[in-house]
Amino acid sequence: MTGARPAHSDDARVDTGESGERSGPRPSVIRCGDGTRVVDGSDRSISLAVAMLRAGEVVGVPTETVYGLAADASNPEAVLRVFAAKGRPGDHPLIVHLGRGANLADWARHIPDQASRLAEAFWPGPLTMVLDRHPSVLDAVTGGQDTVALRIPSHPVILQDFGGGLAAPSANRFGHVSPTTARHVCDGMAESKCSEEQSSSTAGVRAGSEQVAVTHPRTLRSPRASGPLGGSCVS
Repeated sequence: MTGARPAHSDDARVDTGESGERSGPRPSVIRCGDGTRVVDGSDRSISLAVAMLRAGEVVGVPTETVYGLAADASNPEAVLRVFAAKGRPGDHPLIVHLGRGANLADWARHIPDQASRLAEAFWPGPLTMVLDRHPSVLDAVTGGQDTVALRIPSHPVILQDFGGGLAAPSANRFGHVSPTTARHVCDGMAESKCSEEQSSSTAGVRAGSEQVAVTHPRTLRSPRASGPLGGSCVS
């Protein structure tokens, strides 16, 4: 596949989220060659990304660790698009990212006291809790398991305006290195290039996210597990 010509800051095209494009100083949503959209964190890009997510599209978004490939966690077709874009096995569950103040009872049918204490101490932040799933949670999100992985990230992009849950694994092909910039997302998801690099995740280390099963508390993956940065950066 031939890579798209990188756009300079004075002639970049802005994806309006509609049928046409208009000129602008910097793109607010980057369109990769495979159709993936990546937001830059500006107010305009957040508004466009929320509209795309509500329409069932998949959008690359920054978190405090790495970029995620986000879709509406309550939309089964959108969730399947995440699996297809990543080449991810269908029995691998996805983490559901929620906004601050989200009602965990909408996603988990039993929330033990330990979970409430962990949430108060570590959310928002790179902690994922695995809880007994609410019956309404999609099988595609949980990989057919009886539990669901939930997280409230500290990065402000998207979630507060979206208002629901986002199923968002790292924005890379399955088994590849997790991306920390918009350009990495485009380079990793297809052979084509991004038009322009915009923002980066805060920490840039996927292994900085800790996972804890709360029903019978145990650490599933820790940033201190192995390696100089604490574990692997592949998904």
